[in-house]
Amino acid sequence: MATNKHFNLYHQKNEQKLIQTLIEESVKIHGIDAVYIPRKQEKIDPIFREDVLSHFDDYHFVELYIKNIDSFDGDQDIFKKFGLQINNQITFSMSRSSFTKILGKEFLRPREGDLIYLPMSSASGLYEIKFVNQTKDFFTLGRKVPYFYELEMEKFKYSQEVIDTGVPDIDIVVDNSAYTIDLNLA
Repeated sequence: MATNKHFNLYHQKNEQKLIQTLIEESVKIHGIDAVYIPRKQEKIDPIFREDVLSHFDDYHFVELYIKNIDSFDGDQDIFKKFGLQINNQITFSMSRSSFTKILGKEFLRPREGDLIYLPMSSASGLYEIKFVNQTKDFFTLGRKVPYFYELEMEKFKYSQEVIDTGVPDIDIVVDNSAYTIDLNLA
């Protein structure tokens, strides 16, 4: 049994444009302003294919919609083999069109390992992108590219990365989180 030939659900350009603008407008209305900090990789380990030292020295202002508004997700505070582990996860939605307007020349999509700074009072700080879900709106009206990205993030754990964006609120993370000792030798 074939579907109705009078309804074409896969080539609806006007409806696809309408959904995209509605998503972008709802993120602008109900979202928050944040700072997207892309990671620059300097030396990649050839065996493990990981970055030996990451640099964060560029930033862009973006708007995000918070998916979980009542509390952090994740495993919360649990005791593991090596002590207390705190996994504060948060999920954001980012409009694809606004991301391409801001960073489209540099990146195709948000990347895992990049940072986002939230200037909110209760949850302010740096968050690292752990996973970018591009299939939440799977082929809506036949569109292959997503209308929005869903970013699953965790609180950033500083481990000797170079953070020098020029924004004092972001760069202070190095001073607060680094394992350094100041020795005054006379």
